[in-house]
Amino acid sequence: RARVWLTEYGYQTNPPDHILGVSQSLQARYIGEAAYQAWHSPRIDMLIQYLYRDEPNVARFQSGLVTIGNVRKPSYAAFQLPVAEIARRGSLATLWGQVRAPSNSSLVHVQRLLGTRWVGVAVKSVSRDGYWTLTARLAPFTVVRVVSGRLIGAELRLH
Repeated sequence: RARVWLTEYGYQTNPPDHILGVSQSLQARYIGEAAYQAWHSPRIDMLIQYLYRDEPNVARFQSGLVTIGNVRKPSYAAFQLPVAEIARRGSLATLWGQVRAPSNSSLVHVQRLLGTRWVGVAVKSVSRDGYWTLTARLAPFTVVRVVSGRLIGAELRLH
């Protein structure tokens, strides 16, 4: 049975690519969803982000986690702590996530945005392999994020 390596995975962002780019928040969402799909697919052994930094020439690849000026895009945080909404049934949402360095923290704090402040939804234990899931009452369009140790994940607007 063939094993699969997904190399040079990435989505170009607008800005700076105004023709082929997706929004920076959508790039971050796609990174979490790709991490889940790779984890969920038993034949996939590896998922490699392409690029770390956007290329100087806007006609080339703009799929980096940081801009050419080294400013972090939301995808930087999404790459560190991938999270994806993997199911929804009414107000119940199921989230999946990964902590790429689980030795730093064996817990994740799932938070939702309430007005201008972040409030806790749940604290989840991370598996030895660095994965977690949560099913919670989270209305559609709720904005969530994950905190693990000193890392703060990207904001994710639920479906």
